[in-house]
Amino acid sequence: MVITKEELEEIVDSSFTLEEFSSVSSDGRALLTRIPQNIHKELNIKKGDKLKWFINLQTKELKIIPIHDTISPKKA
Repeated sequence: MVITKEELEEIVDSSFTLEEFSSVSSDGRALLTRIPQNIHKELNIKKGDKLKWFINLQTKELKIIPIHDTISPKKA
């Protein structure tokens, strides 16, 4: 089966340049996933940062925005 460039662009959002996969697991209370190393390095996500989640309920598309922890640790 051959598809046109236009059909391919409809299938794949070419605005994304990095693609990784992660699995979902459970700790018995919540569903968990790990952020792939290439993703957290590219976005400079560190321990203490938060993730803001958005979902388009019609298309089921998910968008996640990292919110960096800007509070410095207190010195004793």
